Amino acid sequence: MFLLGIPIFGYVTQEQSRQLINDRGQHLHTVAQATATVVASNLRERMREVELLAQTPLYTRGELGTTDFDASLQRVRKSYPHYSWIGVVDLDGTVLHATENMLVGQSVAARPWFVHARSGAYVGDLHEAALLGKLLRDQLHEWPIRFLDFAAPVFDAEGQLRAVVGSHVHWRWAREVIATLKPLDADSEGIDVFIVNHANVVIYPDQVEAVQALPSVPRIAMDQAFGFYDWGG
Repeated sequence: MFLLGIPIFGYVTQEQSRQLINDRGQHLHTVAQATATVVASNLRERMREVELLAQTPLYTRGELGTTDFDASLQRVRKSYPHYSWIGVVDLDGTVLHATENMLVGQSVAARPWFVHARSGAYVGDLHEAALLGKLLRDQLHEWPIRFLDFAAPVFDAEGQLRAVVGSHVHWRWAREVIATLKPLDADSEGIDVFIVNHANVVIYPDQVEAVQALPSVPRIAMDQAFGFYDWGG
């Protein structure tokens, strides 16, 4: 009986372990889905906001030199605290109007968001601030400063391109989104949330020391709800 009990105990333990892993995996999958849904919704909302701004009468018909654009941009920026910069750019890539007049008169012709937005709405990958970095560093008191770019073309009544509207959204919004969705028992249960880009690079958390401490992130097949990996520790 004792000898028989060893394999039975081992079998039960293995089954319990598999069930525990499956339960934990399903729980994490639910958290991941909820987080992804809210992040994606936020991205769509920001993109739609920029598109609608570019379609308003002021932008499609107004004189591009008027100061009405400055007031318009400021109103949009105040509507969402994570906008770090919003601007109107002419066809040559020169910034005509911008929140707090940052970069006005400078060229953004080489920036991907301007290049792509000349032909359609554009959402860019997370990146460190280039032109705005030095201007915002003292305000934000952090480094590096990372943005997501949203931009849309402005067409006149005849459908001709007349300008581009671009915006930079600070990546700190991701911290706030995840903080609201993270389970209350996340710390006690050892749950951490990571966001990985298409290049398999961790972009959240964005603290350099935290990212450097992470092991390589395994890829999970599209048909998998979750995977189990031993990262050690």
